[in-house]
Amino acid sequence: MHLEIKQALTSILNGLLNLIYPAKCIACAKVLIHGSSLHVCELCFPSFEFVDERVYGEEFDFDYARSFFEYSDILRRVILDIKFGKKVHKMVSLADIAMTVAGDITYEYEEFDAVIPVPLHANRLKERGFNQAKLLAKTIANSANLPMDDDICVRIVDTMPQSLMSSSNRQDNVADVFRVMDGAEVRGKSFVLVDDVFTSGETLNSLARALKERGAEKIACITVCIAYTRVAGLGRDM
Repeated sequence: MHLEIKQALTSILNGLLNLIYPAKCIACAKVLIHGSSLHVCELCFPSFEFVDERVYGEEFDFDYARSFFEYSDILRRVILDIKFGKKVHKMVSLADIAMTVAGDITYEYEEFDAVIPVPLHANRLKERGFNQAKLLAKTIANSANLPMDDDICVRIVDTMPQSLMSSSNRQDNVADVFRVMDGAEVRGKSFVLVDDVFTSGETLNSLARALKERGAEKIACITVCIAYTRVAGLGRDM
């Protein structure tokens, strides 16, 4: 009897919470059952195709990049809504989803020293109001049991968004746009760089190069999504 009363009260409480603070799918805005561990509905979740793929190669200054989802149309809409619709909560939810399906990642990054979000230029940060990579990095750093440090590097050139560039111009667009801050302790350390989408890898590569030129030992990268149409021919490992 006590169990039945407890279940009834829990159901009532969840109902009230849904009325006041409805949890919604980050893709279609459908109201979810309160307390759902994944902020995506059962209809949209199949579009979040978990791939856990790694990209590597001698052409990169980073050692490897790891991505969790294919950059599907739904995920593209979600990320664009985050960036340009200023839906900060969606990026936090997206990071939670990625870490939930990825499972325990601490063993892979236990020898690294810190997580670094890809910096935004001050102009872009002022315009957008937040750095989506930093939101991701906070959750990923917590899951990897590492500190997040966004004071090591700065973006010194306000470049055109990579999504608007042709593949042939992406490398030139982000060449030498990052600088390691004076006094930052980099030499001999290993870092995990975080961004939202892996396309050509040039942005992450430029940041990795700046760190390695200052003596960083190992650089891994994590992105939520990977756009396969952009990485054809690169070193890949499922």
